Amino acid sequence: MSLGRTLAREVARDLRRDGELLALEAEPAPPPPPDQGSLTWNAQAAAAPPPARAESRGTVQGWRPDRIVGDAYQGEIEVRLSPLLLAELGWEAAPRRGMTILARGHRFAVQSCDTRALGGVAVLHIVQAKGGR
Repeated sequence: MSLGRTLAREVARDLRRDGELLALEAEPAPPPPPDQGSLTWNAQAAAAPPPARAESRGTVQGWRPDRIVGDAYQGEIEVRLSPLLLAELGWEAAPRRGMTILARGHRFAVQSCDTRALGGVAVLHIVQAKGGR
């Protein structure tokens, strides 16, 4: 077994044991524009659309809400997710901008995702997200 697969399994095991329950939501991929005919303009979304919602375990760090106005707050978090745990739920693609993470009773919009890989095997998704109450 490759080092990347071994590390990916260890990350999945640790997050399954110690992580908190999170929900990842995605909007369905939009249809291609009418003027493009049958050309595939978004091959990744067309090839494997993620399920609308998946609940997985992960870690959340850095919730520091800043007051925007009145009683509205917004903050940033860093979420660490296991690609193996997401794949078990049918979620093959990495989280991307436009998706939503529900964590600690708040909704966060995914800003970016840094996928760490070893030997061609995705080991960890590090997601930056913004949201508030």
